[in-house]
This record gives sequence, C-alpha cells and structure tokens, in this order.
Amino acid sequence: MKNMTTKSVTLPQLEYTHLKRNALLILLVGALFLMDAIYKIVAHFDMSSGGFLDALTFVFGACIIYCGYLILSLVVDGWNIKGLKKERDFSDEYSLHVIRKGHEYALACGVFIAFVFYLVPDDYVAMLSDDMPAIFLAFLALGYAIPTLILLREDNE
Repeated sequence: MKNMTTKSVTLPQLEYTHLKRNALLILLVGALFLMDAIYKIVAHFDMSSGGFLDALTFVFGACIIYCGYLILSLVVDGWNIKGLKKERDFSDEYSLHVIRKGHEYALACGVFIAFVFYLVPDDYVAMLSDDMPAIFLAFLALGYAIPTLILLREDNE
C-alpha cells in the first residue's frame, strides 16, 4: 500500500492565491471593458483591415471563458478560507498592504482619467460618450489589478 501524504496549505498561502486570482479577474474585466471600447472605435472608423476585429473578437471570447473559470475558483477559495467576509479581513499583513496599494493606484487612475475626460475637447467627448463609463471602469480595474499582480510576484516576497 502506498503512503498517501496530504499537502497542508497555510492561511497566508490561501489568501495569496485568493488575492492573485481576484487581481487576475479584475485585470481581465478591465481588459474586456477596454477591448469593447476599442472594438467600437475601430468599427466606427472602419479600420478593420487585416482581420483585426476577428482577432479581437476571439480574444474577447477567450477572456470571457477564463473569467468564468476565475469566478468559480474564487468561490471555491472563499469556501476554503474560513471567516473571510471581505478582503480586509485577511490575516497576512503583506496581503493587506497589497490590497491597500491596489486601492491607492485605482483611485489615482480614476482621478487621472476623470481629469483627462474633463480636458478632452467636446468633439471627442461626443464621440466617446457611450464608451466613457466603460473606459473609466477599465482604467479603474487596470489601476487596481496591475500593481496588485506586480506586488504579488514571487520575487517580491
């Protein structure tokens, strides 16, 4: 009979995995919002030469499928971490630091994009009026996810 060993995972490792999957999901959601806006702009100006829109549609579909996988894995992670109601309930100090930094960068990106939209001439605002919320949400999501993923690299610990 073979000796079966189980690998025990500590709470900080579970929190790290949960935080990384959450950041990946937010990154993909931000990319989806941005791709949708780019798709509409490219279609509006009829710059669809070379199959660019077909490739963008394929990437969009793949991102949606991967988002579904990440949502399911985040739900399973939530079951595995006992007592986790919100991310601020993490016990690991570095995870809390990463979350705080992600929120700071997202706020900075939001303020910057709002300032840029304020300074953009009215002609562009009229053209992008339908896509402005999506672009704003995309930059908020990317502003949170990218610094979070950078801080969660293995060589940063």
